[in-house]
Amino acid sequence: GGQRIDSNSSVPADPLRRAVGDLVASIDASAIEKAGAVGDLIVSITPTFTLPNDGFIAVTLPSGYSANAGGTSQALSVSLSGTLSVSSVSGQTVLLARNSDGTAISAGTHSFRITRVQS
Repeated sequence: GGQRIDSNSSVPADPLRRAVGDLVASIDASAIEKAGAVGDLIVSITPTFTLPNDGFIAVTLPSGYSANAGGTSQALSVSLSGTLSVSSVSGQTVLLARNSDGTAISAGTHSFRITRVQS
């Protein structure tokens, strides 16, 4: 092995991917009428930081909900600037990517829809 010359524990293992802050969020599942039904979730976020137009949003679905039900889930902007896509789904977590075609968002409440979610 080699000898460590210098280190900095504040640098993340992957400096290109870092968490920039938490989002205050609410999820409206009223379009999914009963257990086992498939529908859309409306997610509203209020960022406590500026989310760049090429940033990611990780949404953890409520217990008992799953994405990609009956097909591939999509992310549709309701009031965000630009478009979104579902980057990945792992368990209850849906990772959304902003597609670099909008502006950075900060203050205010912003909403988007996640399709094909089953309760």
